[in-house]
Amino acid sequence: MEQNDVRRIGGRVRLERLRRGMTQTELADRISEEWLRRYPDRKPITQKWISALENVEMQLTNLERVVLIAQVFDLPVSALLEDEGPDTTEDHALRLVLRMHGISGAISEDVVREFHLIEEQTRAMQEASPSKPKPPQAPRRRGAKATPSLEDGTPPPTP
Repeated sequence: MEQNDVRRIGGRVRLERLRRGMTQTELADRISEEWLRRYPDRKPITQKWISALENVEMQLTNLERVVLIAQVFDLPVSALLEDEGPDTTEDHALRLVLRMHGISGAISEDVVREFHLIEEQTRAMQEASPSKPKPPQAPRRRGAKATPSLEDGTPPPTP
């Protein structure tokens, strides 16, 4: 497995773990329970292993562990493995929020595209619109006291 794949998987594991309020130890314990049930002669999954996965300090050679992680998170394995293309932090956060509300796959990608379209349109409108000029002030007569006013030129409410 390539280093970019491990980085993507490790990042997704960390985000899912944090989103669920789990510590690395809690995640390791939950994965180990099933791991040791299936493979009683193997070593348990430890917090150190989860940390190494999340921080890309290891080679990931056993996809069975990734399958168990997906099961613990109640996600399809593809959610940890598939390349969703270049992902900004903002896009990733939006996808996580959508997933929390049960929206994923093609619909999720449509929402992300619409978000970027709205963002571009908003930016274009802001650039095309000159800043709002302040309303003209009525000239003051000589000797008249200045009346306090709000930014839009209206007098403040009287107490």
